[in-house]
Amino acid sequence: DKPLYFGEFTCVFGATPDNQASIVGDIAFEDKDHGTGRVDTKLWPLEVNSYRRLDVSGFCAWAFLLGSETDVPTMLQSPQVAAHTYAVRPLAVLDHSYRTRYFAGDEVAIELSIHNDTRHDTTLALRCDVLNGEEILWTETMPPAVYGPAENLAFTNRFRAPRTEERLDLQYRAVLTAGETVVDSWTKTIEIWPKSSERTLPED
Repeated sequence: DKPLYFGEFTCVFGATPDNQASIVGDIAFEDKDHGTGRVDTKLWPLEVNSYRRLDVSGFCAWAFLLGSETDVPTMLQSPQVAAHTYAVRPLAVLDHSYRTRYFAGDEVAIELSIHNDTRHDTTLALRCDVLNGEEILWTETMPPAVYGPAENLAFTNRFRAPRTEERLDLQYRAVLTAGETVVDSWTKTIEIWPKSSERTLPED
C-alpha cells in the first residue's frame, strides 16, 4: 500500500501460532486468527526493541493498523497498539534482557540501549538503581552526553546479586533524563535465589 522509508520496518512476526508460541507461549494458540491481540502486545515491543538496537527506528504504522479501527482514540486504547506506541517512544532507554532469575552471588548483566530518535541533538543522562524495598543496593550513572538525531548507544549494565538465604525480589530501575526532565523510566523485578539447597544428596 505504501513504500517503506529508510529507518522503517514492517511487521515480521511469525505467520503461524507455532512460530509465535516459541516466543510468547501457549497464548498464541488460544484464538484461531493466527495472531491474537495479546500475542501482538508481547511481540511488537520485542521486535521494535530489537530493530531499534540495530539503528532502525520506525515501525511501519500501516503494517499494524491495516484493517483496524479508523477511530484513532479508540484504536489507541487497545493494549497492542498502546504497547507498540510505548515501544517507539523517541527518547528511550530500552531493556534487551529477558532473564530475570539469578542465584545469589551471580553477576547480573542487563543489556540496554539509549536512543534519541528525534530530529535534534539532545543531552541525555542515565541512572540505574537496584532496590531492595526502599533500600538502594547498587547504583550506576552515565553522565550527560549529547546524542545526535537518530543516535543510539548499546551497552551492558552489570551488578553482583547479593547474598541471601531466601528468595529475594529486587527492583531494577532505569531513569533517563534530559536536563532536569525525566524522559523515560521503568522498573523490572529481578529474582535472586539462594545457592544452597535444603536437600542433602547421598555421597554416591
